[in-house]
Amino acid sequence: MFARPSYLGIELNPLELNLLYEHLYDLGTMLQTKACMGVFEEGFRPWPHIYKDKGRAKTFYKGIDRDLTVDLQRLKPNLEREDTIKYTGIMCEVFGCFGTGIIDSLEYTLKDYLRQTNGVLRNDRREDWEKDAVAKMVCHNNFAERPFAVVKAFWRMYPSLSLYNLSWLGNSMVNGTHRCAEVFGKHNKLAPVTTRLAGIAITAHPDLKRAVNVLCSVRRKTKGRITLLAREAHKADKEFQIATRKLKAKDKYAAQVQKQARTAASRDKAEQTASNSLCKDLHDLNIQLKARGNQKNSRVSYLKDQVYARIAGEHPRLYPALGSEWRKAGGKIRVSASSTDQSDEDYLTKLVAAMIAEDTISCGVNESMSHGSTQDYIRILPSISDDFTNPKVKVYKHEFAQHIAELATPVDDPIYIELHSKYHGAILYDNETRARQKLFRIAGIQFVRSFTKNRPSCWEATCEPVFRDAATGTYVVPHEHKVEGSNVLLATALQGYLQQPLP
Repeated sequence: MFARPSYLGIELNPLELNLLYEHLYDLGTMLQTKACMGVFEEGFRPWPHIYKDKGRAKTFYKGIDRDLTVDLQRLKPNLEREDTIKYTGIMCEVFGCFGTGIIDSLEYTLKDYLRQTNGVLRNDRREDWEKDAVAKMVCHNNFAERPFAVVKAFWRMYPSLSLYNLSWLGNSMVNGTHRCAEVFGKHNKLAPVTTRLAGIAITAHPDLKRAVNVLCSVRRKTKGRITLLAREAHKADKEFQIATRKLKAKDKYAAQVQKQARTAASRDKAEQTASNSLCKDLHDLNIQLKARGNQKNSRVSYLKDQVYARIAGEHPRLYPALGSEWRKAGGKIRVSASSTDQSDEDYLTKLVAAMIAEDTISCGVNESMSHGSTQDYIRILPSISDDFTNPKVKVYKHEFAQHIAELATPVDDPIYIELHSKYHGAILYDNETRARQKLFRIAGIQFVRSFTKNRPSCWEATCEPVFRDAATGTYVVPHEHKVEGSNVLLATALQGYLQQPLP
């Protein structure tokens, strides 16, 4: 208990501070055990007053107890309420939480000094010589708090000083190195005046002061060796700081560019889905889901694309008729089930159905499908007022927008163009398969990127099964490979063929 801080600015000796902690522990125990309604009694105090010299404690307690009577009068009418029993129970639970907090805090900070742990340094376990030894000791944290107070005072006097210089100045004043001799103050009535000794920088031997001056001089013509080393190190630190800041700014700029490019790609995909493969009614939706058979992930992915096509386009729909059961806390439409009792597929199916129902009673599915759409995916950084914007900032924004636009501009892969023009719609005969179906027509070509070492990336041709109609001479997809009542192919009927990767 020899290093405990002062309590509320009142300097205490270890015996008084230990007694205060024991009172706090008793208060926490009382609150924790719900025997807490006694706090409303007249004159209740969790611990006794501790008065010290100079009237500081008396002034403090006077300020604390100034409104005590009025506060108690405001709290006492609780027993006259109609819901007194319920109110008292809730209040006891609240006080119990307070007591638990007090106990947990004391257990964390005091550890084996607590009564429940049979602390060896409790007051009632100390011997007489121990009590006499610590009776004149004072527990406080003035030396820890004084540098902060000095720095704050200098900052108010010189607000233009940097924190680096303020910290050095505060440390120099606190450690007493350059302290001048002055009157410290009266100790008691018998001792008249006691002066404080000067710092070591003033009272040291002249040879020592001369050596320190040579090494640590800050004059322009007589810089000390240590001063030069410190300034060179500071200069190197500043250069490293500038280089690090520029590197971070560059990385942040690159991350922003990639984010804008991803956003543009997502919007482009949403616009493409809205233009080419958007479900207009529930019949079309059911056919597309049946075409994917037992492929659950494929159905969920298709449903998410249908949702994004409506809410992530150039002019997204707001769907005001969709209530809170379809939205997140912030108001955005949710694309996954909020409960474990409902699957994502079931939730998304109902969500798309609700969107289709609202599309039928409003003008169009998506405003971006209307004529005159600009397909402008890039969001230009806004300016509050162009008249008061720095010209350099305008140039940087324009260059940034051009750079993002170049990255977001779709570029056709030359290999894809060659493969598409050569093989799309071509007839493929697979003589090595054991299946009855051997004739296929190439319906699509895509690049399949591999993220494992076991299989390399390659080009894949998606083929649909066909047979040659002898009457017309054309290749037709068999009816058993289509969804009943439509021309949509079943996903299980499609066949993929990979091109042999280059060595």
